[in-house]
Amino acid sequence: MTRPVRAALTALGCKVNYAEMAELAGRLAAAGIELVGEDEPADVRVLNSCTVTVQADATTRQRISRLRRADPAAHLVLTGCSVDANPGRYPALVDSVFANADKEGIADHVLELAAARDHAREPVVAAPAPRRSRAFLKVQDGCDHRCTYCIVWRARGGVSRSVPLDEVLRHADAALAEGHRELVLTGVDLGSWGHERGERLSTLVGALLERVGGARLRLSSVNANDITPALAELNAHPRLCAHWHVPLQRRPRTTTPPPSLSSRRRGSSTATPSAGRRARTPPRRCSATGSTRRRRGGAAGRSAGRRRAPASPPGGAPWAAASRWSGSGSRTARPVG
Repeated sequence: MTRPVRAALTALGCKVNYAEMAELAGRLAAAGIELVGEDEPADVRVLNSCTVTVQADATTRQRISRLRRADPAAHLVLTGCSVDANPGRYPALVDSVFANADKEGIADHVLELAAARDHAREPVVAAPAPRRSRAFLKVQDGCDHRCTYCIVWRARGGVSRSVPLDEVLRHADAALAEGHRELVLTGVDLGSWGHERGERLSTLVGALLERVGGARLRLSSVNANDITPALAELNAHPRLCAHWHVPLQRRPRTTTPPPSLSSRRRGSSTATPSAGRRARTPPRRCSATGSTRRRRGGAAGRSAGRRRAPASPPGGAPWAAASRWSGSGSRTARPVG
């Protein structure tokens, strides 16, 4: 008997991408596909891309090159926001391309590839891969705000779409049955959950807290204007993780007025100024070395200035983390404005 087809799944970017790959992993494993880590040999590789910054697009291209070099015989499938934001860029670099709207077809595509390779596919009874205690539940997609500086709503769709409450509860029950002890609600614009039906995120959070028993509940990024009084009151619940990830747009303190935020079509009308930070003097160039450093008071300050580490490059540095569905994943730190 030949071995089963091996698939490696990788997500770049946000928790929504991670949640989508986790769901895909479950479907493939149930069909008998063997899930392996990114650094292991695979017959099929699926890369879920990110486009939130220029650096994110560059990371996608770099990862494609890396996967091609490491495993040139594998069938490489690319999907995600970078595909939608850059139509026509990737067909020559990968074997298959799926837009965000077509992601549901990736599982069937992998199974068709498996059948064509004539590998045996046996039903998997036990858990096919190590499980994390934390499960990601994608409950929303798309964004109504359409901020002029943001590319994500163009890639994900300019209309918010929410998973119905009863369906979210079913997914939560399934995650708990698999042994997960923490559920993370994710969405492109999580705070908009239920708006198209006249519901609010607090309704979903309250229902889940009643349903999940001893498990914890965590929220991913929520805009400040979406934190309603009802949602804030739920923060006192002992099983709702006391952690808020609130994206803010920072504007520099300058002598010229900042551009009107209303012209950017943001969800909120204010930005976070650089208030409270001490004004800094311009960097001073050293006549001996040609290097620059900032002026600080006293010898201790000057010594500390010489020991300062260089600033991080724009966009941050990529980091890797273990994943319950592929063995490894990565994403790039991104600015919030």
